[in-house]
Amino acid sequence: MIIHVFGNRWDQCEELATKVAQAALELDVPVNIEKHDDLEDLFRFGTGIMPAVAIDGSIRCSGRIPSVDELKRFLARERCVA
Repeated sequence: MIIHVFGNRWDQCEELATKVAQAALELDVPVNIEKHDDLEDLFRFGTGIMPAVAIDGSIRCSGRIPSVDELKRFLARERCVA
């Protein structure tokens, strides 16, 4: 599973990536996390609001940093679909 994390500040991007990694670890889901701080990258995913999380190419959350529990729900849903 490829997870893209977007943050308009590097610390925001790091916080989001850390939470995604924690959620994946707790669910034992292998993920590849790619960090972005470029707005142009985010536009390619169909939104311009940071912070944001995309899972396998689809935005799952934007405009805030989701909790680890919320990220676990996103990952669990994707795992069931895949």
